[in-house]
Amino acid sequence: MVEDVRALGATAVALPLLAAGADARTYLPTPAAPLAADLFGRVARQLSTRAGVEVLGALDARDVAALGEARAATLLADAARAAPIDGLLLPAAAAGEAAVPPPATPPSRADIRASRAAAADPAVRLFRAAEAIDPRLRLWVAGPAPPGPAVDRVVLVGAAAGLAAPGWRSPLHSGRVVETLAGSAPQEARRAMRLRQRAGATALALCPWDPATTARLAPTFSGATVPWRP
Repeated sequence: MVEDVRALGATAVALPLLAAGADARTYLPTPAAPLAADLFGRVARQLSTRAGVEVLGALDARDVAALGEARAATLLADAARAAPIDGLLLPAAAAGEAAVPPPATPPSRADIRASRAAAADPAVRLFRAAEAIDPRLRLWVAGPAPPGPAVDRVVLVGAAAGLAAPGWRSPLHSGRVVETLAGSAPQEARRAMRLRQRAGATALALCPWDPATTARLAPTFSGATVPWRP
């Protein structure tokens, strides 16, 4: 997997903290849930050192619901202790927010951290458990709307319509919005990438990603070719 990530040219990878399945089983030792396999720390370190990517520990909405907020917070804190991660990818609370205009200037790290201290969003509450262990961690959320003041980056779920008008695709702000490319044939994915890049997108995500398509996607998706210069 590490060599596939390097070949793809990705700059960040989200690693699941829970194994797939009906029962909540984790990829690192923690009192929050039974252990499926002790893989998370080792894979995170290999991706960080050999592939040179940012590594995010990821929980989705089903994971959080299966664990409950208290156990999810314990798991995230243990991930921050056990693995060399750069941030967390957590589900956004709201399911239908409208795109709002970005601030006049991008918020600084200090501004974001100050906003987090006062935020009541469930994702922020969960993140604080890990941030208390490692203050350098960044909060990414997966949701339908651009980032609020307490979030470092948003991985947009669903269509990216409405982003250009509010200004989120401007050079000042496009780096905080990661536009998702749904799993599709490599030719369709390449076309979608170029269309997004022409519109101003500078951060793209493949979800899901099939390693078998790496050779065909890398020339378009690689961080070495983004942002695209026609």
